[in-house]
Amino acid sequence: ACEGANHYAVFGAWGTWSGDKSWRGVFHNLLNLNVEMAEYPEYGYILSSDDFKDMPCYPSEGYIKEIDGVVAVKASDVY
Repeated sequence: ACEGANHYAVFGAWGTWSGDKSWRGVFHNLLNLNVEMAEYPEYGYILSSDDFKDMPCYPSEGYIKEIDGVVAVKASDVY
């Protein structure tokens, strides 16, 4: 639910909001992972794919899936 989140908690569309800096910090500083985030147009492609549309939302089983080499996490039906 990106619309209701503050800029530090935004999840998704990484290159468009300052939330990407916060999540990159979580992955890098807390988990010691260097995660490459999907940006447009790849983000839009995944978001519009049937595979993603058919996924259930967190916390239901199947909310995380690899789609064309990208790990997708469906946190909400509201984008």
